[in-house]
Amino acid sequence: MRRANPIGSVGLLRRHRELMGLTAVNFIGNIVHEAYPTIFVLYAMYRYGWGDRAVGLTIATVGVSSAIVGGVLVQPVVARFGERRTMLIGLVFGATGFAITGFAPTGLIFWLGVPINALWGLYGPPMQGLMTRRVAATEQGQLQGAQSSVRGIAMMLGPGIFTGVFAAAIGGWREWGLPGAPFILAAIMLASAMGVAWRVTGPGAAAGEAMVAEPAS
Repeated sequence: MRRANPIGSVGLLRRHRELMGLTAVNFIGNIVHEAYPTIFVLYAMYRYGWGDRAVGLTIATVGVSSAIVGGVLVQPVVARFGERRTMLIGLVFGATGFAITGFAPTGLIFWLGVPINALWGLYGPPMQGLMTRRVAATEQGQLQGAQSSVRGIAMMLGPGIFTGVFAAAIGGWREWGLPGAPFILAAIMLASAMGVAWRVTGPGAAAGEAMVAEPAS
């Protein structure tokens, strides 16, 4: 019962160095995920003067692109490059896509970043696979509970972070000329997450922490 709660389940992560690192990556990714739904509409209207039609079309394109990545591309890319490299590739695309979004001076350049940003979706499933193989079958529920707790905290923090940065970017920091500062921050965060993922899943880390075997019956 000590582990059957959101706080207790997090204790599992402390016993596995790689799990703790990947959880940090997941935490950052979930914070960054709040950038688009929180400020995209305000950003597009403020910077590009888009109306409801352009905003709606962009949101639909983002959704379709993400569905294609998740439903079509993840499996063959993982088969081709393996889970670790696919995860890192996804984070690189995510950081690049958000950087394009933040610096794009025109709506056309913004649109060029949409499919690139959608490829960020490559990182999630292989990361989940790497995590689940680090714990025994009897600990899978505890692992998912810990990740749900982390995701919930991230979803509470993300909107405040990005709306605050956007308000400052078009307010007190307006002279900097960076209304896309929230997306630039998201790019920096994903680049940092990629560094963490690279380190905790590298050959040295993998050698130092063996995969968890199924318990003998």
